[in-house]
Amino acid sequence: MTGPSEDSADAARSRSAAERLLAVLGAFDHRRPALSLTEISRRAGLPLATAHRLVGELTAWGALERDAAGSYHVGLRIWELAALAPRGPALREAALPFLEDLYEATHENVHLAVRDGLDVVYIERLSGRHAVGV
Repeated sequence: MTGPSEDSADAARSRSAAERLLAVLGAFDHRRPALSLTEISRRAGLPLATAHRLVGELTAWGALERDAAGSYHVGLRIWELAALAPRGPALREAALPFLEDLYEATHENVHLAVRDGLDVVYIERLSGRHAVGV
């Protein structure tokens, strides 16, 4: 008879290495941008030892960063990769003059976002000094 930790370890082993790495990255979201190793393990559905190894590799590569308190955040390397997406920079460059005009007319926050399924990805944001914080 196997226990719960053995079942989760078996399930984690049946996933490919890519699926496990993506599960670690997928543990982060807008509500939880900073996670402890234990939280990453739980949210990714991985044994703590596996999460520790993968988080170490992702941190060494720059995909994750660890702060002074020991929490992990998405690293700049992911931002650099995201900037290579074909939809973002071209759309931003084309829209920026219009965003600036809208900002000058309103002096309020102006956002450029792209719908991605049921989610929204923000491409650019211009913030007014006296505008309501977002």
